[in-house]
Amino acid sequence: MSATWMGRYEELIRELVRHTNIVLKGSQIKRDLAGKGVLFTPQAWQIMEYIIENSPDESNMSQIADTLQIPQSSFSRIVKYLEREGIVDRYHRTSNRKNVILKPTDLAMEIYNKNTDEIKDANFQRFFDALSEIDDDTLNTFVAALRIHNEDLMRYDDVDTSNPLVKIE
Repeated sequence: MSATWMGRYEELIRELVRHTNIVLKGSQIKRDLAGKGVLFTPQAWQIMEYIIENSPDESNMSQIADTLQIPQSSFSRIVKYLEREGIVDRYHRTSNRKNVILKPTDLAMEIYNKNTDEIKDANFQRFFDALSEIDDDTLNTFVAALRIHNEDLMRYDDVDTSNPLVKIE
């Protein structure tokens, strides 16, 4: 049976849903990427990578969690683990002790530099190769469409279902 509401995008939607399920299935797998007993989930890697790539920006923890769309409680738990393992250090400005800024440690840089090529080859290279035939404008159009879709999906997070309205009788 075909989902007619999807129209010509049916196969794309099916692959996006399948992709989401595959990502969720693998999201709790922990790997020792450094051979030093530091176990990384995909989210822990993503957080470390973001901190490394955006270190000069000095984004605070709330901004990073929001950008990555990781719930604040999960983000804080992962950062606490990364700090305990010597991957990130916490900082704040003397004028603003509330905003915690994360910086990568030398160990983080070592792990990141050691593993990026392997991660690219294992998880992304065939994907990049499959996309190599499309031009930059087409790629930008697809990225923009995916960004719009993500924004639409994030609207569900804005509804507070934990505190529903109750009619007064």
